[in-house]
Amino acid sequence: MTSTQLRKAKRWNSLLSQQTFKGSDGKPKRLPMMSTKFKLTTIEERNDKGTWFGWDIEKVGAVDELDKLTDNDMFQEGLTFQSAVLEGKAQIQHQALEQDASEPTAPQVEADDVEDETPF
Repeated sequence: MTSTQLRKAKRWNSLLSQQTFKGSDGKPKRLPMMSTKFKLTTIEERNDKGTWFGWDIEKVGAVDELDKLTDNDMFQEGLTFQSAVLEGKAQIQHQALEQDASEPTAPQVEADDVEDETPF
């Protein structure tokens, strides 16, 4: 997010930190970020310097069991990654990042992969 959206980013982080549940020991515990769904849309904003598009962040609700079943692989991957970060097992591979930066970011498409008709 750009600096014009800093206040919104702080509000979003605040919303995330307020998501708690009562643990087995009776104490409140923070829910993982991925347990809550948010709807992000863009809205036009303006001030005396001009106009731009900014984020509108709306809490939709908790991720329910159907969402977990529908997107179970991604949800489990998120839980695994979160555990690795909390346990200090997730490491940044700076060398790999430097190598990737020199490579093109757009995927290379072979001529055989392109359809002749535009779908819209």
